[in-house]
Amino acid sequence: AFVWFGAMITFVASPAAGIHREAPLRRSQSLQRSGSSGPRQSWPCALWLVPLTPPLLRAAARNRRSVGCRALKEPRVATSTADVERRRAEAQRSFREVAVSMPEEREELWHLPDDAPKALKALRGTYYLNGLASCDQGGRLVHPFEAHGFIRSFQFHGDGSITYRGRFVETLCCSIERAAGRPLFRGVFSNVVDFDLPLGLLNAFSPRTRETANLTCRLWPPKRGEDTVLVVSGDNDTPMALDPETLETLGCATFPSLSGEKWLAHTRYDAARQRLVYASTTYVNDPDDFLGTKLLFHEYNEAGELVGEISHETSFMVVHDWILTENYYVVPKNPARFHPPGLAAFLSGLAQGTEVFRMAEDTPCAFLLIPRSGTGDVKEIPVDRFFNVFHMGPTYECDGQRMVIHSVAFDRYRFGGEMGFDVVDQDFDPIGWSASDTNPPPRLHRFELDLDEGKMLERRQVPLKDKQRGGVDVPVDMPTFHPLRDGQEARYCYFSGAWRPEGWFPFRSLLKADLHSGSVTNWDAGDGCIVSEPLFLPSSPGGTEWLGQSSEDDGWVVSVVHDGDSKRCRLVLLDAQKMEEGPVVTLDAGPLSPWGVHSCWAPS
Repeated sequence: AFVWFGAMITFVASPAAGIHREAPLRRSQSLQRSGSSGPRQSWPCALWLVPLTPPLLRAAARNRRSVGCRALKEPRVATSTADVERRRAEAQRSFREVAVSMPEEREELWHLPDDAPKALKALRGTYYLNGLASCDQGGRLVHPFEAHGFIRSFQFHGDGSITYRGRFVETLCCSIERAAGRPLFRGVFSNVVDFDLPLGLLNAFSPRTRETANLTCRLWPPKRGEDTVLVVSGDNDTPMALDPETLETLGCATFPSLSGEKWLAHTRYDAARQRLVYASTTYVNDPDDFLGTKLLFHEYNEAGELVGEISHETSFMVVHDWILTENYYVVPKNPARFHPPGLAAFLSGLAQGTEVFRMAEDTPCAFLLIPRSGTGDVKEIPVDRFFNVFHMGPTYECDGQRMVIHSVAFDRYRFGGEMGFDVVDQDFDPIGWSASDTNPPPRLHRFELDLDEGKMLERRQVPLKDKQRGGVDVPVDMPTFHPLRDGQEARYCYFSGAWRPEGWFPFRSLLKADLHSGSVTNWDAGDGCIVSEPLFLPSSPGGTEWLGQSSEDDGWVVSVVHDGDSKRCRLVLLDAQKMEEGPVVTLDAGPLSPWGVHSCWAPS
């Protein structure tokens, strides 16, 4: 064990690790072709080792390209235990195929078919999709949340052609581990060796963070110029700046006061004020509850200048997504409690970092409404029960007196085994995870709050019933809506759908919900498939200016389908007003790769 650890330290300290002095941001003149990882980026080298704590108990340790749509088979409803187990095994196999596949860095020119809609051929802009590289790192699985980042761009030229590019996000962690051929950063959800004693103690010497920038992307400023970069992020991560054309990693994002903080992956865009807003969470001392949470918000104008900074401290909580309105930052306060035995096990290298806390399921969820102006009181408005709110949908103020919030929430949730990842057995079982009592299906909820009284007026679960499939209420996540409607009322919302008879995950369909009428359209990609987040691409000029509610769904819904059976990926484009007709265009997007997570649209 000590020989292995000494070799790791020798590697990290050696020039072969690809760590150099920090260099200024620069533009790349070319994109590396498939088979080349490109030049290593320049980074400041600082790896801090975690001191080994005294011996502790291990009690918390386990706690390619053709046009057209292929015919899809409707999933058969399981009729027997054997049928259920067979479908579960098939889902497990196809999901693992997707999760451990390795994406290729490449650039290609594609063409829409001759019969593609004229409005689609005229579309100009770039669809960016951030997501995962392989979860298999040299034969060891890492949690999907901590896989290296792989960014894709699909540039629509307005003449029926599309340039595709795909490239790794070269964080420090990615550079070192791709050179080493194995994981060396344990992170929070993963490990570098098994938790079993005595080798499990080596996890304690491995960095407790895996900065992979694999979740979100945002072009800033949106009007392209010499200073425009594509910013990609992970949760509690350092945002990275990429060349928006070549996707070359330039280094850490250099907006003022952005360094030194670990930022949430999700950012928000205030189209009215033309501002990009970041949020971070850090844990601080709390005299009443040992640990508290500090929220920090930074607002940047299109010149990249910091024009607003607000902070707020509250009790211990967990948060992934948030949203803004005209006057407030809206943050779901998912209640949690510090779990000291889990901290001891984590620091000793014998458990995941998720053992450090437990969700407080006996405490109602709340929404924090933090004034953007810095004046006025913070409102903490509890709801009627516990939820773990993962993603935020359309949220807006009504006449300054009420607020309507749409969010996707879990009735219960346990962290660490997302998507069926099993760190101990080094395997995936997505159906087993999603069919368990600890992770019931995510549902869309609508909350109405009284801003004057600081209380909830109403909460109701929004049914998303697919009439084509017998009225089944489809579990959903990854809500998106018109890109100019952050903090404004939006009628239409798009989701990744999860209808499966044997368990709700993996996501396999694209769903559109009319939040006014309640109507639902659900397009199913079929068995063995995983869909990336659906993104609405407004028809020009709807991507740069709001044309009114009558034009809100005038455009296209785009997603990448990852097919574990055919071992190929497909780009699908659906008419947002006729989603029930399925994709108007399907393009082969190359060999199988892990799924894309979050995306953005940059109109030209």
